[in-house]
Amino acid sequence: THNTTRERITYHFHRHEDGTSRAIMAFWSRLRVVPGPMQEFLGERTTYADSGLALGAGIVFLGVLALAFPGDFAAMGGWRCGLFCVAAGDIAAGAIGNTSPGTEAFHYGKSLASRHAFVAIHFLHLLGVGYPLAGTSGVVGYLAKTYGVTMATSVLVLNAGRLQRPVAMAVLTVAVPLLLTVDCGREILRPIALIFVMKLALAFSVAHQKPATSC
Repeated sequence: THNTTRERITYHFHRHEDGTSRAIMAFWSRLRVVPGPMQEFLGERTTYADSGLALGAGIVFLGVLALAFPGDFAAMGGWRCGLFCVAAGDIAAGAIGNTSPGTEAFHYGKSLASRHAFVAIHFLHLLGVGYPLAGTSGVVGYLAKTYGVTMATSVLVLNAGRLQRPVAMAVLTVAVPLLLTVDCGREILRPIALIFVMKLALAFSVAHQKPATSC
C-alpha cells in the first residue's frame, strides 16, 4: 500500500511537471505580432524566445566589452558612451535576430535590391560605435575597412543562390583573419567588427529557414 501511494504521488508529480513544462514552452514559442517600428529587427511576427535571445545577446555582449575594455568605456563617457552602447548592442542583438524565422520571412519577402540596401545602410551602426572613439588614430580607417569587407562579402552571399551557406563560410574564413590582423586604433572595435561582418554576411544574407536549393 505504501509503495502504491508513493507511485501515485510520483505519477501525479511528473504529470504536473510535464504540464508546466509544456505551458512554459508554449508561452515562449507562441507567435506574436511585432509593432511596426520593430519589424525590421524582428519581422512581422516573432516569439518571446527569439526576441529574448536577441535582446539577451546584445546585453551580454555589452557586458563582455565593458569587462574586457574598461579603459575604452571610461575614455568615452557621457552621451558618447550611450551612443556606443546602443550601436554595439544592436549589432550583437541583430546577429541573433537576423537568423530567426520572423526576421528572415520579413526580409526575404522583399526584393534582392532591398536586401542589398539593408546591408548598405548598416554604415550607421559603424558610425555609432566609431564616433565616440574617432579621436583615436586608426579608428576611422579600420571601420572603413570593416564596412568594405562586409559589403563585399554580403553581396557575394546574397547572390550565391543555392551555394549561400558554403560561400558565407568561405568569405568569413578570409574576412575574419583580415579584421583580426589590421590595425584598429582601439581594440574594443575588433570584436564589434567581427560580429558586424558575421551579422550581415552570415546571419542576414543566408536564408537559414529555406532549403539550399531555393535560396
